[in-house]
Amino acid sequence: MPPGMGAGCTDPRGRLYSRLGARRGAAGRLRILLAEILNNTSEHAFAPEAGPAIEGRVTLTIRMEDGHLALRITDTGATMPGGCAPGRPAPMDLTGPDLPEGGFGWGLIHDLSCDIAYARAGPLNILTLCMPL
Repeated sequence: MPPGMGAGCTDPRGRLYSRLGARRGAAGRLRILLAEILNNTSEHAFAPEAGPAIEGRVTLTIRMEDGHLALRITDTGATMPGGCAPGRPAPMDLTGPDLPEGGFGWGLIHDLSCDIAYARAGPLNILTLCMPL
């Protein structure tokens, strides 16, 4: 485990995945959704070009509600460009020999979730969204 992640980092998989139970594919969709969100956070909010090096903090809260998971992700990184979450990206041409290496993350996030909202409150980025079960 990386330094500094011990006391405040818990593994929610056991409790959460057992509560998802027989909801076919929900755990896999949640893994993909969180991987995309947390990858974007690490690559962009805490990127060296985003500003001076800071000790970053990311907090993830997941609540199970009627028919969906409510997710709230906060971080102390740089503000999202334009002050809002990216919309659904335009379709890409994937027929040529030179396929893009990136640009799929927000498309996946939009495909797997709904009610995406972003706000900046003081030093915090706050992303909220729902994942239908």
